Amino acid sequence: MMKSKLAISRISLYLVALCLGLAACEPYLGAPEKPDDDTKVVSYTDAIRKALAADSKLGSARNAATADEDLATVIENYVDAMDDIDCTACPVDFRDALRRHRQAWRDSIDFFSQFDELRGEMHEVFNQIRAQGSEARHGLETVERPIWETWREVEDVARKYEVEVSGG
Repeated sequence: MMKSKLAISRISLYLVALCLGLAACEPYLGAPEKPDDDTKVVSYTDAIRKALAADSKLGSARNAATADEDLATVIENYVDAMDDIDCTACPVDFRDALRRHRQAWRDSIDFFSQFDELRGEMHEVFNQIRAQGSEARHGLETVERPIWETWREVEDVARKYEVEVSGG
């Protein structure tokens, strides 16, 4: 009887030790970490800043590339490069806003393909399009509106996480 109680006590101790060991290993077993809200905001803030810095770099390259390449190709390359922006540590609402902004650019490509002969810095090319008449101006406004609206969404979500944004 004594050996039986001793065996049960050992088994109980082993089970407790196993549970404690597994609990200590939880972060390494793929279970999500559970940081407090302040830690989340800081890590979200850093992740958003990094994503916006990457987009800013791509945007600068996009704006300059239209001096040598047609606008539709440049925008297509920009949109494809946006896929490489690491947003895995960003909050879902930021990722969704940036995805909508990317899609707004993607949706503009067909319109811009009509102006493949125009060259200059991207905003100069936009002015050249406006100068081609009311139909071109209206088309540009139609594709620009969702680009700017979705960029405002990106800015608003970033500010929610205390990140200031410039550009677009």
